[in-house]
Amino acid sequence: MSKKSRKHLKHDVHRLTAKVKKLKKRLAKSDAARAEWKGKAKGWKAESKQARPQARRSEAAAQAAAEKVEELQKPAAHEPQEAVPDLPDPVVTAEPVPTEPIPTEPADAAADPGSETGQPASPDDSWTVSRLRTLARERGVAGSSRMSKAQLLAVLADGPSSVVS
Repeated sequence: MSKKSRKHLKHDVHRLTAKVKKLKKRLAKSDAARAEWKGKAKGWKAESKQARPQARRSEAAAQAAAEKVEELQKPAAHEPQEAVPDLPDPVVTAEPVPTEPIPTEPADAAADPGSETGQPASPDDSWTVSRLRTLARERGVAGSSRMSKAQLLAVLADGPSSVVS
């Protein structure tokens, strides 16, 4: 063998030895990971084995509950159906029935012509902007759609005198 081929051969052996070393490291890591996962699987298997009796008891309890619900939902054949009680006869009195309509809105709302909802017409901070704009429109306030809540409250607090035609 020539000197050159020995050199190439040594180089190839060195390179292959290094590759084998790397592969052995990878194999060792893979074996360690496999052992770890095998241990985890063994733990999960043990947990599963312990949980089976509880699962069986839970299934039996659920089945019993379902049967009980089904039994309660069926009307019993031996129990008589509950009769609807008789209503008492209406009492007739000699008093006349009033013919005037009963007012449905409070006295404060009736005094204010602008309040159809039965709520006071004097706006405050609890009113929404939409409600304030509606009242401003009813009172004929010009430009109310561009006003802020504070501006609407100020204009509406002045009363009908602030109406701009």
